[in-house]
Amino acid sequence: MHNRLAGRRERRLPVLVAVNLAPLEPVNRERHERTYTDNISPHGARVRSTYAWKLGDLAEITPVSGEPPVRGEVVYCQQLDNDRFFVGLKVRESRIPWSILQRFDGIDIVRFDDIDIAKCKFCGSDKQKKFTAEIAIHLSDIDQPHVFVFTELLACQRCGKAEFTIPQDQLRLLMK
Repeated sequence: MHNRLAGRRERRLPVLVAVNLAPLEPVNRERHERTYTDNISPHGARVRSTYAWKLGDLAEITPVSGEPPVRGEVVYCQQLDNDRFFVGLKVRESRIPWSILQRFDGIDIVRFDDIDIAKCKFCGSDKQKKFTAEIAIHLSDIDQPHVFVFTELLACQRCGKAEFTIPQDQLRLLMK
């Protein structure tokens, strides 16, 4: 398995999920922030933060897409160059129930480059690549400012055209 995806116990999915990150202690509620994950696994997440966290701190991460929140314990806090941090959260009580994990459960995402991909529909090139994508769709006639779509994106490396299919659960959000 590719080293970048191999965790100590579980494979990590390198995907950005927009989340709200908040400490569980009421005295630190001002540290609530909207941020994103760097990677996730069934029992943990690496989340970008503007605050330094202590080992053992308890936090809740809630996807902005409306999926269920999970609570985790801080197992590391890595400072980055620009006064930001990566915080490792371990979820102990259950698995993270987010659809992005279920969608890729059992798929070896390292092999995307090895998949035989048809020619580009726009320019005919065979230089296409699949990516895991997070797309924010902005609609003026719904209550939310945007809907996040987590999908696989096929991009042509020659002409730059891309195509994707919106998953059914997220398509329903857009069609409301």
